[in-house]
Parts: sequence; C-alpha cells; structure tokens
Amino acid sequence: MDTFQVKPAFLPVADARRPRIGRTIIGAFLAAGLFELFALGVKEFVPLGDHAPWMDDPFDVVTSFAIFFLPIVGAFSAVRLALCRRFEPLPRSRLDDLLHGCIVLIGVAVVAAGSDWIAVIRGVDHASWSPVTPALIAALAVLTAGLALAAAGLFSEVRWLPTLEGSEPVGPDWLADASELAIRVSGRLGPCEPLAMRVIRAVDREAWTRVRRRPIAAAVVAAAGFAALFDVGSLREGYSLELLVFVFVVAWCGMFAFLLGIGSYLGLARSPTALSGTRRRLLDATLLGCASVPITLAFRDSLWGFVGTSTITPGLAELDRLLILVAASVVGLTFVVETIARIHERADPISN
Repeated sequence: MDTFQVKPAFLPVADARRPRIGRTIIGAFLAAGLFELFALGVKEFVPLGDHAPWMDDPFDVVTSFAIFFLPIVGAFSAVRLALCRRFEPLPRSRLDDLLHGCIVLIGVAVVAAGSDWIAVIRGVDHASWSPVTPALIAALAVLTAGLALAAAGLFSEVRWLPTLEGSEPVGPDWLADASELAIRVSGRLGPCEPLAMRVIRAVDREAWTRVRRRPIAAAVVAAAGFAALFDVGSLREGYSLELLVFVFVVAWCGMFAFLLGIGSYLGLARSPTALSGTRRRLLDATLLGCASVPITLAFRDSLWGFVGTSTITPGLAELDRLLILVAASVVGLTFVVETIARIHERADPISN
C-alpha cells in the first residue's frame, strides 16, 4: 500500500449529503442489477427468449455485451462501496470513482434497454410474438422507468458535488482500494491473518505495481481472460474450433476497448505512464478499431456490400473479411484525423 501516500480531499462524516448520496448509489446498483437479471433470464430461459423481440442481431449483440459488462463494472464498484463506512471520512476521489461506476452501470443498462425498445417499436420477429411478449414488454417498461429514476438521481448528485481541483492530491485507484478491502477482510481470518497479509502485500507490491507501469499490457491480458469466459459459454452450443476462435477474437476486441475506454473514468489503475504523439494516436486508433468489431458484427446485415456479398451467401470467411476491413478503415481514419488535428501533442497519463 505504498503507492498513494498523499491525503486527498474528504467528505466529512457529518456531511448531510452522504446519506442521500448513499441511497442514490444503492438505487443505481439495484436498477442495474434488476435489469441484468431480466436480460440474462430472458436470454437464457428459452420459453421467454423465443418470444422476445430483441433476440435477433443487432439487438442480441447489445444484450450479450451488456450482460457481461454489467457484473464486471458492478464488481469494480462494489469494492469501493464496501470501503465507504458511515463513521469514516470519505475520500472525494473514491466517491467520484464510485459515482462514475454507477453512471457506467446505468449507461450500459440504458443502451441495452434502448436497443430492446427499438426492437419492440419495429416489431422485430413479430411472427414469434405470443401472450408472453406483452408481459416481457411490460417488465421492460418497469425496468426502464427504474433506470430513468436512477439516472436522474445520479445526475443530481454529480451536478451538486463540487469538482475536485486539479492541484488536489490524487486518491487511491481501484487496485489500492481492492488491497485495502482485502486487508480489512483478512483481519477477520484469525490465525490465517498473517499469511493473508503477506499475500496481499506481495500482490500490491508486485502485481499491482506492474499493472500501473504497463496498463495497456494489463488490459490485453484481462481482456483475454474475459474473452475466454465467452468461449466457455459458447462450448455449450457445440461450436467448432474455428467458431470458438472467432468468438474469442470478437469478445477480446470488445473487452479491450471497454477496459481501456472506462479505465481512466473509473480510476482502475492510475499509471505514471504517459504517451504522446504518434504512440498515443496509435493507441486511440487501435481502441476505436477494436470497438468497431462487435459493432460491425451487430450490424453486419447492412454492411455486406463492403465485401461484395449479401446476407444470403456469406459465411464465416466473408464475416472475417468484413470485420477486418471495417476495423482497418477505422484505425487508419482515426490515426489520420488525429495526426492532421495534432491531437495528443502533449503526454497524457494512461489508465485502465
């Protein structure tokens, strides 16, 4: 725990805003959690999914990634929430990162709910609708209202909290918070506490230090781990090896873009590493190129013309060419535009 020794600004114990902020955060967790249960239940329980309008692409791709992203961001935020004690001063940077996590949770859920509503309004796959469908739509309406209330509460709290000055000391990142929580938990392990403390401090000293020094490499490895979980789920479908590789690559691209995209916003790993010029522009181009892969997959039926085919004949090889073509175009265009606009001439810290 030797990385962040400076003391950041705090929200005092007696601050009257703390109970209200706490209720807002819990409300955001609850709204996102209920939507996760609904989306996962409909997708995995065939008697429901067969009659839901949003089970076909591009809507299903949005739902699939939302189902995966929500628990990940929820787990990140839950670590910080567990460190918010009623009778302890609350570091403002920790509170800001926790609110940012709630904003991402609600944002992902709102995007997925919006995708579902588009499917409903367009009457997608109307032939499969049944008496179950209106019940699903009603449940979606209730959950959407809950997400809207949670979003309004978050907007209100973020709006009225004063902004931290750039000159104020930076608080702990998520890695430091995870170590802090582990230390608190280890205090309840009795005879095992000394061993647990040695493990925690070794992880903090060795693993977390390497992550902060090489956040991009850490994101590559973490995205590979998450993508492997996608493949584990795909094994139940009896996918071929070629298709499993395809799923892994698409999932990795989505997770890599997601982790780097939200890393700085959530304060996952505050790194001393700074990139500028060509290297930073290449990173931006790579991130957007990776993000384009799942998006292209979702809207592939409208993009087959780019590889000279149609939705009637394409196979996995044509889909590979389409994803590579779009990703390469996004990478090249992003790099050229940022170079012409002279973006990132100064070094910016990299976080993930």
